[in-house]
Amino acid sequence: MRDFYILETIFASEITITTMASVVSVVVNNVPTSDYYNNTGIDGATYNISREGNLFRSNETIDPSSVTKNLMVPSAMFFFGVLGNVTALIILTVRPSKDSKTTAFYHLVKALVCMDLFGIIASSPVTIVVYIKQGVIDTGGMPLCHYFSFILVLAGNATVFTVLVMAAERFMVTKYPFKYSTLVKPLTVNCCILVVWGLSTFIALLPIFGMGRNIEPWPGTWCFFDYRSTSIAGQIFSYFYATAGLVAILITMILNLYVMQHLWRMRRSRLSTILAIV
Repeated sequence: MRDFYILETIFASEITITTMASVVSVVVNNVPTSDYYNNTGIDGATYNISREGNLFRSNETIDPSSVTKNLMVPSAMFFFGVLGNVTALIILTVRPSKDSKTTAFYHLVKALVCMDLFGIIASSPVTIVVYIKQGVIDTGGMPLCHYFSFILVLAGNATVFTVLVMAAERFMVTKYPFKYSTLVKPLTVNCCILVVWGLSTFIALLPIFGMGRNIEPWPGTWCFFDYRSTSIAGQIFSYFYATAGLVAILITMILNLYVMQHLWRMRRSRLSTILAIV
C-alpha cells in the first residue's frame, strides 16, 4: 500500500508542474503585448501573428532540409510516447500484484495511462502530416484545426482531473480508512472516470461552438483556442480554462501534502515503536 502512495505522489507532482506551466502561460499571455509577432516557421517562411492570434504567411519560401530535420522531433516523441504507455499498460494488465489489481487507485492509473496514450495516438500522427504539408490550415482547413485543438484540450484536462481524483482517493483511504471500502467502490471509480472524460470533452467543445475560437498559432504546426482573444466570450473561456486548471492543481497539492504528512507521521510512529522495543 505504501508503494501506491509514493506512485501517486510522483504522478501528481509531474502533472502538476507541467500543467501549472501551461495554465500560467494562458493567464499571462491573455494580455497582448504588441500588434504583430514576426517569426520563422518550420518551412523557412515568415509568419506574422496579429494581436488577435490570427496567423498570416508572408513568405512562401520552403526549406526542405528544415522540414526533414524538424520532422524527427514529433516522430521520436510519438514513438517513445506510445512505447512508454503501451509498456505501462501491459505491466498494469498482465503483471499486477494481487493486492493492487482490485484497488481504486489501480484503475485510476490505468485510466490515466489510457488517456495519455489516446492523446498521443490522436494528435501525433496529425502533427507529423502537418509538418510534411506545412501547416494545419493548409493540410485540412478549419475542421482539422478544430480537431487538433479539441484533442489537446481534452487530453490535457482529462489528465489533470484524473490526477485530482487519484489524490482524492488517496486522501479518502488515509483520512477515513474504516469507511473507505463503503465510500469507494468500483462503480464509484468508474463513474468518476466517466465524469472526468465527459467534463473534459465538454470543455474542449466550447471553442468549437462559439465560446472563444480555435486558431493556428506560430509556427503553424498545431491549433489551440485563442487565449489572446479580445472578445468577451474568448476571454471568459480563457479565464475559465486557466481557473479550472489552477483550482484542480491547488486541490491536488493540498490533498497530496496531507497524505505525505500522514505517511511521515506513520513512519515516525513506527520508528518510535521499534526504538521503544529495543
